[in-house]
Amino acid sequence: MKLKFLFTVCTILVYFVVSGGPFCSQVDLVDLVLKNQDQVRNFHLKNSQIGFGQFCNKNPFDWINSSYITKIEHEKIRVYLFNEIDSIYEVNYQDLYLMGVDDSHPEKLNILIGQWIFNRNESYMYLISIDSFSGEITSKFKVAELFKHPDQIIIMRSQIKEHIEVITIDKYFEAGEIFCDSIVQIYNEDFNLINKSKFVCDE
Repeated sequence: MKLKFLFTVCTILVYFVVSGGPFCSQVDLVDLVLKNQDQVRNFHLKNSQIGFGQFCNKNPFDWINSSYITKIEHEKIRVYLFNEIDSIYEVNYQDLYLMGVDDSHPEKLNILIGQWIFNRNESYMYLISIDSFSGEITSKFKVAELFKHPDQIIIMRSQIKEHIEVITIDKYFEAGEIFCDSIVQIYNEDFNLINKSKFVCDE
């Protein structure tokens, strides 16, 4: 039994050494962020507005053409992030972009990761916290979303003050008319929902 256990442990260690394993990609992720932080937006988490509209002049769906983002090409980092980000699509049907870095806390990096779905109708943005030393992802939270459908458009953005306010503008079309609802969800620093309200919006 002990020999079998030791063999299993050794096999796992050999796999990580040979393949690079997730530990390697965690460290690589920190390295990628630090190397590219001058190419993307620097932001301070507190008192910030986060949304795709900040990366383009008019149509937020054009964010993919922004000069303030960096495509993540490193395959191990892509796989590592895809394993952390919830997605119903295959890895090869989407791209990830580094969009923002907050390095104001020495012990961690807060980064914005944009997710571009190849159907051109969906995009998502995540606020991800990384341990600066180990590269481990300590938290992740969806802060922005774009979704368009023949009958509906959803634009979600966030603003962070003492709490995180996630504002979702939901426009839908019915019998030639446009209707609009706004849902505001407020989260604490641990991303626990503490308040939610819904009202008809003018946007």
